[in-house]
Amino acid sequence: MSDKPQTALDLLPTAKDLLKRGMWLQAEVLYRHIAAKDPTQAEVFNDLGIVRACQGALSEAEDFARKAIALNRTSPIYRVNLAKHLFGADRIDDAEAEVYAALALDCRDEAAIEALELMQAHRKQALAKPVEADPIEADFKEPERKTVAAPYRGMLRKSGDEQADAQSIDATLRTQEEQLASAYKSFAQRDYDTVIHKLRSLEADCPGHPLAALWTALCHFRQDDLKRARHWADRAVELAPKDHAAHLASGLISQAQLAFDEAELALNRGIELAPKNADFYSALAFQKLLTGDWPEGWRLFDKVNQALTKFRLGTVQPW
Repeated sequence: MSDKPQTALDLLPTAKDLLKRGMWLQAEVLYRHIAAKDPTQAEVFNDLGIVRACQGALSEAEDFARKAIALNRTSPIYRVNLAKHLFGADRIDDAEAEVYAALALDCRDEAAIEALELMQAHRKQALAKPVEADPIEADFKEPERKTVAAPYRGMLRKSGDEQADAQSIDATLRTQEEQLASAYKSFAQRDYDTVIHKLRSLEADCPGHPLAALWTALCHFRQDDLKRARHWADRAVELAPKDHAAHLASGLISQAQLAFDEAELALNRGIELAPKNADFYSALAFQKLLTGDWPEGWRLFDKVNQALTKFRLGTVQPW
């Protein structure tokens, strides 16, 4: 067991371990911490790009990959990873250009050769198939109708006329679901100002909507406005004190503010509500390592690793 880390780079192996385990949220927070402390490490930005790509944020992944290349122009793997992000965004020509740039640095680089073969195979397959409408785009709102607004039926006003109330509730829920689906889509596009605007509209239609508060917190977090993020996370907890996602957001935002006592309280409350959600344990483990309590940190990480078959890796939309 090593002593307390002296530099941010001492945390890099922990960040890589989180990335390897698929714990994207904790890996991202730790990589961002390292990058803020030492913005000269190409490897850190390269890995941040991979983390964000795994979370579906391909545009931000591209930005981080380009930062890595700017810091180290001689490593072909950084260009290969950039190519993968571009390929995932259907920018095939740009992706191939980056692969060829990687091969120019090392014509024997296996990752670059493999990526080029994949892209060429994709081109052949695309030419062999007729272009079809994207069913995901057409049905974007449908999954949200089953999962997002339904828990908040009790918040809707009632008039006393059961039939009229039922029709009003259904219409209101459909509107909420459409607003939430639209906001989620904007979030995926990193258009956070638009998301906040849409959520304010939802708040006007349904005051005190917990998801509006939670997603507003996440938007401000992505904008590095931690003060507003913390305010809205606290508001989400106030509106839905039994929603473990709100406590997770509050805990992670508090960690980003280095308010570790508040973070630990929020995460422990989340564990009480969702004792099988591994995100809380890994977040606490990350905090223990970051604050120098290495024995407890590794104990918690080992606990998560051993119990992954039992714990459900939690997901917080739209994080």
